Amino acid sequence: ERHVVLLDANRVWTTYTNMTCVQTAATFDYLETVIGRPVRAGDVEAVTWAIIERGRATSGIRHIRDVEQLRQVGRDIVGDLNGHDLFVTPTLTPLPRPFGYYDMSETDIDRYNAKWTDAVFAFPFNISGQPSGSEIAGWP
Repeated sequence: ERHVVLLDANRVWTTYTNMTCVQTAATFDYLETVIGRPVRAGDVEAVTWAIIERGRATSGIRHIRDVEQLRQVGRDIVGDLNGHDLFVTPTLTPLPRPFGYYDMSETDIDRYNAKWTDAVFAFPFNISGQPSGSEIAGWP
């Protein structure tokens, strides 16, 4: 039977992005203790540095709010799909993008993330923690 997952994807994607920026910044802060010096912009791709900077600039209060919002959205997704044994959806909206489409030299994190709308079918399962899998069903 046909089912539409109710999800404000743009709002949730923004929240998800903000949360992952903080996680990335925390990971690189830890890695500084491993390598014995601060991580510098020249050590990583430009987009990764932009992610780290955004994560470091995010307040703890905002981060907790984002995490709680994503927990609630995850519960909502699970509840929405609870009556289904299997939910089939495409993995990506278009065919895979050509090599280089996701420009790692991008410094505008919002512009970079806008390109990831291709993943709108997959990311709800990252949020909800539900099992998922991908299978190539055909190729043009």
